[in-house]
Amino acid sequence: MSLPTHTPVWRVKNSPQCSVFLEVSDDATFALTEEPVPYIENGEMLVENLYISNDPAQRLWIQKGVLPERLYVAPVREGDVMATLSIARVLAIKDNDCHAI
Repeated sequence: MSLPTHTPVWRVKNSPQCSVFLEVSDDATFALTEEPVPYIENGEMLVENLYISNDPAQRLWIQKGVLPERLYVAPVREGDVMATLSIARVLAIKDNDCHAI
């Protein structure tokens, strides 16, 4: 099986103050890009996301003006990859102490 060389990535384009804007435009909250898959370093793995969650807390992670100390995770800023939880399949593992799969 060959490993992917590119992957779709959801990035925060415009942090909302009120409502999330899902239309494809310059004002959209998110931008879908295609980016190269990074090289796997020792101790890392490459996964393929099968399911991603969409939780109410994510709204606060991207909202302008929310104090970081109100969040249980770091805020997601404009230009960042949107954080989420997922169910994924492991495609490759690199462990110099063992072997690469």
